[in-house]
Amino acid sequence: MLLLSGPFTRSQGPTALANKGYHFYATKQFDSCEICLTKAIRLDSIRGDLYIDRAVCEIRLDEFSKAMADLKKALEINKDDELGYYNLACIYSLEHASDSALHYLDKALSYGNQALISAVSTDDDLRFVRRSRGYVQLKMRYQIR
Repeated sequence: MLLLSGPFTRSQGPTALANKGYHFYATKQFDSCEICLTKAIRLDSIRGDLYIDRAVCEIRLDEFSKAMADLKKALEINKDDELGYYNLACIYSLEHASDSALHYLDKALSYGNQALISAVSTDDDLRFVRRSRGYVQLKMRYQIR
């Protein structure tokens, strides 16, 4: 496991810890990213975005069951969080569960976020689901290129 660049102090709030985690994510230090976001969640356990961000790190670490639990927790906090549904679709696609991936992808895209709709055609995590039969209908419904 990678070590963090500096010791944590009580003065570091959840946002500062999350920002440190995002730095680690950008440099592909996913273990350290997960640690920072876990500490941020301990300080503010009602921020769904922190659970989603930690789940993304866990996906990169191939810890899909932990990522699913975090995404489900984020969706308990905010049932309308399209990123939670989108990332669940990514996990199911990575696990070659196309029906579940399509279900969550449809739910995510139903919010109309054009950035997500545009990302579908190039997101490597959705490669498997793009090859599934049901994807053609989804592609037409949301006009995915």
